[in-house]
Amino acid sequence: ACLFPVAGQNLVLLNAPSWRDAEIDVPGGMFAIHTRDFREPTPDGPVQYVQSMTLDGRPLDRAWLTMDRLHRGGELVVTLGDRPGAWATGSRPPSRPLPVPPASAQVGSTEKDMVVSAHMLP
Repeated sequence: ACLFPVAGQNLVLLNAPSWRDAEIDVPGGMFAIHTRDFREPTPDGPVQYVQSMTLDGRPLDRAWLTMDRLHRGGELVVTLGDRPGAWATGSRPPSRPLPVPPASAQVGSTEKDMVVSAHMLP
């Protein structure tokens, strides 16, 4: 979708999604991704740029989340447009690994529970 895990770090990068809506089953519930102004991609079609994002109804001004935040579930809404915007231009992702919280702090999860399923919505 629009989530890109960073190997060896407690971090996921965010970008424009390839689908209108998606849900990921995570230990804390469902992590839903919805879009506004999405157009189905075509081979020669225009690029879609992120104009803004909200996480659980609050503006998100950076292009990353920690994995522990993602695993708590929630709703990410991505607004797209035809031209590059200023979204997340003032915040870079951390350049060193973020600490991973102890397993006991991760919403009752075990390693095998992490992501059980992901699917696109019609």
